[in-house]
Amino acid sequence: MAGDLTPEVAANIQPLAEKLGAVQPTGYEILSEAKQGDQVVFRVKYLGKAGSLSVESTWAFIGEAWKVIKTEVI
Repeated sequence: MAGDLTPEVAANIQPLAEKLGAVQPTGYEILSEAKQGDQVVFRVKYLGKAGSLSVESTWAFIGEAWKVIKTEVI
């Protein structure tokens, strides 16, 4: 997954990673997928042993691959 992140997102992913780690994910549910111009926004609910966490990630096609350009807890 780290290869899917832009450098800006990768540099700031630690707080999200800590929150996700606290949930101890065992699965996920895609809540929504929406195209916004040339980007795609996914809302995903991670389900775990210690609860759940919903995350919104914005993807864009950069160079020759899809990359996460923004992510946040919702």
